Amino acid sequence: MADSESKHREKLDMFCYVCGKYTVKENRRHLTGIAEDAYKFYFGKSVFRNVSWAPEFTCPACISSLERWWKKNSFSLHFATPMEWSDPGTHRQENCYVCANDMYGINRIKAKKWIYQGVASAMVPTPHDDEHPVPQHPTQIDFSTASVSYLPPSEPTDPADPDYVQPPAFCFPSLISQEHLDRIVRKLHLSQNNAMTLASELRSVHVLAPCVKVTEYRHRQEPFLPTLLTGLNKAYCKYCCPFCKWDSRWKGGNHYDKKNWPLRTERGRVGYYSIVRKPIIERSKVMIPNLHIKLGIVKSFIKTLVATNITAFNHLKDNVFPKLTVGKITEGVLNGPDIRKLLKDERFVECLSRHQAIAWDSIKAVLNDVLGNNRTENYRVLLDDMMDSFKQLDVHMSLKIHVLHAHYEFLDMQKPTESDEPGERFHQTIMEFENRFAGKRLDSMLADFCWWISHDQIRV
Repeated sequence: MADSESKHREKLDMFCYVCGKYTVKENRRHLTGIAEDAYKFYFGKSVFRNVSWAPEFTCPACISSLERWWKKNSFSLHFATPMEWSDPGTHRQENCYVCANDMYGINRIKAKKWIYQGVASAMVPTPHDDEHPVPQHPTQIDFSTASVSYLPPSEPTDPADPDYVQPPAFCFPSLISQEHLDRIVRKLHLSQNNAMTLASELRSVHVLAPCVKVTEYRHRQEPFLPTLLTGLNKAYCKYCCPFCKWDSRWKGGNHYDKKNWPLRTERGRVGYYSIVRKPIIERSKVMIPNLHIKLGIVKSFIKTLVATNITAFNHLKDNVFPKLTVGKITEGVLNGPDIRKLLKDERFVECLSRHQAIAWDSIKAVLNDVLGNNRTENYRVLLDDMMDSFKQLDVHMSLKIHVLHAHYEFLDMQKPTESDEPGERFHQTIMEFENRFAGKRLDSMLADFCWWISHDQIRV
């Protein structure tokens, strides 16, 4: 019995829900949200879903015709009434649309010439005539003059009657706009895929405004890729500084001897100096958190130190950071607690040579008195001393060291007591994003974070 019902169901799904015509398997479609709205307005009927006596699929021609009528690209459909499906009760051959139109062995060419027979439980469509005119499009209906009564006939309709009740004003329900949907996605902290799922479900129950795009969240990360905020190339390119045209591969001398590099303009030319697109934010508002500059300074120093001083490397590996891998120590990859632990280690200085010890003392002075909470007035002198010691040790100039070397004026733009605040607030806010994007691309996480704060309008 179950097998016969399943086979009958498969045969029923061969027919279109709207026009009742045979549809090959690869062309069967579900009604879209726009097509279903057009179906209700055009025919004045609701769509039956998840019933055993009506097909689940629709042909592409009906979906396209309904959508074109809804978008005013078509005057009317080919018929005034659609297939009228009803529950036939117990199966009888004379009241079965599948039995009346046996399509076994019929190909798509013969199906075009087939004359479909209607039954009591499945009436075939009827064309437009005087009794069935073309319906008006919803945008052409004047709802301000539409007479809608919410009172039963037994209620008094005369305003002079003391028992007369004023009927409520006719109004449409408020649909969810794109801005409202963005607020919902932010409050629920939904990922890109979950946001698209929510939009699709809301579209299926017809609560979204027509201008809302379900696929809007598919590419929400693209404008906010981290390096594309400044318009620069994603890789560690030749001209990687967002403030000037500093050549990181310059061979004309020592990088520590040259400070005056040509400044970038607000509207750089795409294709030149590693600019791949126009920047989204102004270059005057670009800020590198002091916490990240600290990590960059220590990283460059440790990387140069372990390459020339095996004693210092063994001390770091065995005594200071026994749990860190050799690769991290060799590359100088340390975090904030690791740096604080190294600053308190008194035996580390004993492993350094004279010039290395001078450089380490200058680093400690910069970390505490320049990039710390209390900035001294002569911080430029401390920066110059550190750059001189780095020049003697031939420490590689990274982007963060270059910013301190050539653009230390940005330190005057923020208060000393807020030196680490942007970085700490950033890490606290992005913690949830790190859990969501565990094991995925870092630039995608930062891009999604930028989309979130750009819509939330918070200061990070």
